[in-house]
Amino acid sequence: MKVAVSPTAPAVPALSQRLADYVELTKPRIAVMVLVTVAAGYLMATGVNARLIPLLHTLIGTALVAGGASAWNMWVERGTDARMRRTANRPLPAGRLHHIEVVVFGTALAVTGVNYLYHALPSPAAAAVAALTFVTYVAVYTPLKTQTVFNTHVGAIPGALPPVIGWCAATGTVGWDAVALFLVILFWQLPHFMAIAWMYRQDYARAGHRMIPVDDPTGRKTSRSMFAWCVVLVAASLLPLGRGRMDWVYLVGAMALGAFFLRSTLRFRADRTERQARQVLKASILYLPAMMALLLVHSVGCAPAVAPPTGTVRAADISIPVPDFTLTERSGKKVSRDDLKGKVWVASFVFTRCNGPCPQVTATMARLQKELDLKNSSDLRLVTFTVDPDQDTPNDLKEYAARYQADPERWLFLTGMPEAELHKLLHDGFKVTAQRAAKPKLGDEFDHSSRLAIVDKDGNIRGYFDGLRAGSGPDAEADFADNLTQLRAKVTGLLRE
Repeated sequence: MKVAVSPTAPAVPALSQRLADYVELTKPRIAVMVLVTVAAGYLMATGVNARLIPLLHTLIGTALVAGGASAWNMWVERGTDARMRRTANRPLPAGRLHHIEVVVFGTALAVTGVNYLYHALPSPAAAAVAALTFVTYVAVYTPLKTQTVFNTHVGAIPGALPPVIGWCAATGTVGWDAVALFLVILFWQLPHFMAIAWMYRQDYARAGHRMIPVDDPTGRKTSRSMFAWCVVLVAASLLPLGRGRMDWVYLVGAMALGAFFLRSTLRFRADRTERQARQVLKASILYLPAMMALLLVHSVGCAPAVAPPTGTVRAADISIPVPDFTLTERSGKKVSRDDLKGKVWVASFVFTRCNGPCPQVTATMARLQKELDLKNSSDLRLVTFTVDPDQDTPNDLKEYAARYQADPERWLFLTGMPEAELHKLLHDGFKVTAQRAAKPKLGDEFDHSSRLAIVDKDGNIRGYFDGLRAGSGPDAEADFADNLTQLRAKVTGLLRE
């Protein structure tokens, strides 16, 4: 009796193997380093005002984008990976995963990560930088690896963007300190990856990757490039000193770390062997976390950056001159811009009949009056401009100020300019909204800014802070308290200048 035998079905990988393969697609070791630099960027921006929940949101979103980028990188390089000994056993070249499921997996991670950053953080800046990192890594750098020896230089750009993601998550913008951090990571990668490329140059040659060591049998070009970029890295690490953000301890530490890394590249110039290339690699791996720690300690301990918690507060590092004005104070005396020279002042913009944000903005000013110890601060003023000068007379302002127990000498309430001229002053000078509402209702006649402008002793606007609490609940109160903490720090810093 004959028994029909069906063809043997291909073995289905165990669940644990498939899970391990999906984890491998995300390149977890690289992902960990990416997240360390993201956290460093966030903490350097926030200093002592760092908050755990936004940092966790940033790390989660970035981890998803990084994992998606790595999966796509493996998909693009599945052919070349099969020709390299150190990558031949990856899930795609080994045939353990189908290339379509890798594309779906990588796309899902990247799209989810960018959307997570966009919705979980108050500013879209971090999501935008994360999307830029993904595109430049997958669509620009990866294809260039088989086209030009300068692929490493291009690839260093997405490699240096993760700390900028952290910075943007904290501040909503990119400042010069973020640029300095970006340059340190950028230039660090070049000697780091050239050491790797020298160690695996034969593997890269088999795969068809165009790397400087592949076309450099003697190692002279590789050693020169390592040394030159290490010198540039040391110079870039000193940029924060020019911003007044660091002290002599930082200078000594940065120079010592730079000398340590530089020595390894000099030794490679004298002994262009795989053993010495590995020493350069080790030095680079020690240099980066030490440099990040040095930057972080000084950012937190010496000069923490001001980080807006709500996404709608100030622009960083601005200096906008306030144009000349002469207005009438509630006491009846004239007050001009020149009368405020030599004093730091905080300006708000309200009108007395307002049923919207004005009471809370003025309450914030009243809180500042107490917390800044206005009565005992001879070089500090609070200044409230009415956006409805035609209706708000000095007497109206006097009654309004009395509700908030405003100091008559140091918290000024100004009116007396025709509405059109005043709105032009606020628009063009203070860069804040002030205009009549399209369909005004009683108590809501004006569209105007709830921001507070911080003006230095020379009459230049140096920052903006939100005078409103965004939402309700413990998180909103915590954000608002952070906002006031940073406003007070800004005022204190300007008083010392």
